[in-house]
Parts: sequence; C-alpha cells; structure tokens
Amino acid sequence: MTAFRPPSPAIAQAFRLALDAASAWAGATAPNPPVGCAVLAADGAVLAVEAHQGAGLPHAEAAALEACRDRW
Repeated sequence: MTAFRPPSPAIAQAFRLALDAASAWAGATAPNPPVGCAVLAADGAVLAVEAHQGAGLPHAEAAALEACRDRW
C-alpha cells in the first residue's frame, strides 16, 4: 500500500479554483452536478479554469481545454 501524500500547493489551489468555478453554477446544471476543471502546466501554473454551465453546453473539461487552445 502506498503512503498518503498531500497534494502540492499548486494542485490544492487548482482544486479550490475548480470547486469555486463549479459552485458558481450550482443548480444551473440540474439534474447533473456542477463540475469545475482547472488545467495546470507542468510547473503548476494555472492555464485555465472553467465550469459546466448547463445542459447542452460543453462539459467543464472540454471548456477548459478549449480555453487553453484559445489562450495558448
């Protein structure tokens, strides 16, 4: 069994950003849960943060990858 290692500060920050993005759309995505996504560079820099905004719209992960493509 592998010992638990807490996430790095960059990953912990990315989780918080993704959760914050998702919570902004709580209720708008019903019956699905709100979902957020943060994309990080290898050095831990945040490249994009997006959330699923409603039925029929891109999922958070697709929106985040699209944002990366548009910005980089």
